[in-house]
Amino acid sequence: MRSSLQANNAANQSLTDETLQSVLLLDLYEKMAYQPHPESEFPGSWLSHVQGALSIVRSRPTAGFSNPTTQQLATRTVIALTLSCGAAGIPIPEALIGLYNDLDSYVRGAKWTFIGLLISLINLRGDMNNGKLESTDIVQRARDLYEELSHAEGKIPRSWWPQRRDTSEAVVFGRYYDVYPGHYATQVFNAYRIMRLDVCSIIQKFDPSSEVAETITEVAQAILRRCASIHSSTCQVSEYTSLFTIADIGVLRCIDSIVCSFTKYSRSCNARLDTADFGVYGR
Repeated sequence: MRSSLQANNAANQSLTDETLQSVLLLDLYEKMAYQPHPESEFPGSWLSHVQGALSIVRSRPTAGFSNPTTQQLATRTVIALTLSCGAAGIPIPEALIGLYNDLDSYVRGAKWTFIGLLISLINLRGDMNNGKLESTDIVQRARDLYEELSHAEGKIPRSWWPQRRDTSEAVVFGRYYDVYPGHYATQVFNAYRIMRLDVCSIIQKFDPSSEVAETITEVAQAILRRCASIHSSTCQVSEYTSLFTIADIGVLRCIDSIVCSFTKYSRSCNARLDTADFGVYGR
């Protein structure tokens, strides 16, 4: 009898995992299929499937997070719904925050820390849009979040940091380029800096007399320096393969990201984060 129950539980667990995987796949498909269209045309589609995924995960015991498959699916649910809420411009549901906190003792790494900070930023934006905060409260929360972002970025492993390569080649933008250990590391640095720009824009809007303008310039320059990375734009075939094209495209992409961050970070970067390879350096 015990063996039969265990077999039945294992079968139900497998079925639930398959259902959750299917729901997350449908959510990703919708984001890809409707990406070119204004959000107002499909307000429900941003959240419908991923909210169903959250319900499935929350219906299961938290002890199951020790299972690698269950943990990964729950983590992807947190990431997907966080990005969807950011894209829709709505606060993070309490159930999702609870799931993030439950997973916090199981999941570690730069990605997970970043998602937690992104949740804070989306909630700050949501409270601002709903008129829940006075300007002084907005500035204080934004400053606290900026300090958290700076601290988290400083804790990124040194092995992820780029190595500067100087060159005298005239076709190389800025006469230097940065080499990262992988594409994921480049994405992590850019994501932190773009989010810091958004936080700076909030502070500057509600406290124009602050010194944040200088910080914005510094962070923007740091992002532009990241555009010198070969790995962020293409696969490196040789040190000087098409460097002019790489630099030119990279700068345009960075400028576009900076402009988008001043309008709405989470919506503009939704597709970038949704397609990021979180599995390479994620732990």
